[in-house]
Amino acid sequence: VLLEAMASGLPIITSQQVGTVHLVEDSESGFVLEHPNDQETLQQGLIALRDDPEYRKEMGQAARAVARAHSWQKMSHKYLQLMEQHAQSSASVASY
Repeated sequence: VLLEAMASGLPIITSQQVGTVHLVEDSESGFVLEHPNDQETLQQGLIALRDDPEYRKEMGQAARAVARAHSWQKMSHKYLQLMEQHAQSSASVASY
């Protein structure tokens, strides 16, 4: 869901406890809360997004760029390369 939101150009608000937090650059493509219940930081982030349309737009563009870098096509290509490398390594070991 996080990548779909980013692909739509939405700034992200997430927490350190979320598995996809590594995709969000704090204050670049969204906001990262230390704890899910950090209401003060959440409020500050929402106010910043509400009050600064240009900042909101820039964050959305940065989020979209992250989503493009992690598209299904790019990720499947990376997995295929990884499997091919593993197959070659296994073939090399088996030939000894």
